[in-house]
Amino acid sequence: MISLNLFELRKRRGITQSHLAEVLGVSFQTISKWETGAVVPDVKHVISMAKFFGVTTDQILGLQPIENDYF
Repeated sequence: MISLNLFELRKRRGITQSHLAEVLGVSFQTISKWETGAVVPDVKHVISMAKFFGVTTDQILGLQPIENDYF
């Protein structure tokens, strides 16, 4: 579920995998792996993504829906 939420948040914000990777201090390949579900991000990255996107960690993890009015 993280993969779908991350992809959705990134696309709605209109940023590239490279941009998000730069913000989080990882490679764009890592972002790609997270979005395809091949790899799960560390907790520290989940927290950083939640702060960056202005959502909760539960929303990143798929435990709560991402509100449509977020954007």
